[in-house]
Amino acid sequence: MNTVQERTYWNNIDENYKNYPKLTSNTDCDVVVVGGGISGALTTYYLSQYKLNTVLIEKSKIGQGSTLLSSGILKPYFDKSINDLSKLIGENHAERAFKLCLKSIDDIENILSNIHKDCGFEKTKDSHALLDPFRFCHAILKTAASKGALIYENTSLLSFDYAPDKIRVNAGDFHITCKKIVFTAGQSALKLIKDEIVKYRPSVTIVTNKLDKVDGAAQKCMCFKPNDLYYNIRVAYGNRILAQAYGTDDEQSLTASRIIDDLKSMFPDIKNITADYIWKCSYPETKDSLPYIGTYTSLPNCYFNLGLGGNGETLAAYGAQIIKDLILYESNPDAEIFSFNR
Repeated sequence: MNTVQERTYWNNIDENYKNYPKLTSNTDCDVVVVGGGISGALTTYYLSQYKLNTVLIEKSKIGQGSTLLSSGILKPYFDKSINDLSKLIGENHAERAFKLCLKSIDDIENILSNIHKDCGFEKTKDSHALLDPFRFCHAILKTAASKGALIYENTSLLSFDYAPDKIRVNAGDFHITCKKIVFTAGQSALKLIKDEIVKYRPSVTIVTNKLDKVDGAAQKCMCFKPNDLYYNIRVAYGNRILAQAYGTDDEQSLTASRIIDDLKSMFPDIKNITADYIWKCSYPETKDSLPYIGTYTSLPNCYFNLGLGGNGETLAAYGAQIIKDLILYESNPDAEIFSFNR
């Protein structure tokens, strides 16, 4: 995502998180995971569970990229309806994709239960789920590290070279020799893809001041279109409201003041709404609203778990399982749905 961060929310309320070292020596492993956001963390988690020697590298800090821009809402659907999606990828694949949204939410819930972490996870009555994405990212990487995964911050993949039966990942003064690479950082990974598979669209998110009450927000999570904009709205820690607006190419109409005015109209019983946190970004939208997961023909032994599209973050958990299956068994029954060849 291309980002303008005035002041993001999740990293300001989650302060006691672990800092990881920079790569300071050459090393070997089975798999290098590139990207320390939710997709990278989940991929590393699943690979480490299956005893694959895994190294994750992140060019800045864990959870500091697109993870910070997340609403923390996991949706059980895509931006396109099942009928519209059926016209693009077929009825069977469309129905399966929607079922996998629900499965992925269940998988995230099960992960948190297994590692005995909360991370603000909560299912709503309409099958959505809420979580703290930054805390979640750190929690599952802590578990992956306990299983032997190595995690390096401030370590960039500058290039990679093929050799017989291995790949050399060049990361500045040092390198990592591996068998497979998994790319999960969307913006940098897209530079490797020859085709134009995304369109960037603007979005603005605010988190309000602490409110006396949020009773007017009848549900803890709402995703709907009350006017010309789409909104993702949820209750956040400390009686705050997080509101994310998108759905137009007109950046001039996406302002914090516009969002505040809309919130006042939606919730007239809530008084004195202001914005304590504001951030803008350009998010990648795919032609069918599905993420891209799997292999790419011109890059052997490279895999992609790219949380793109209208619900890529939710599907990152199942995407990580697809990647694990492709690496271990060279197949997954659902890989075709999210492939680059669809």
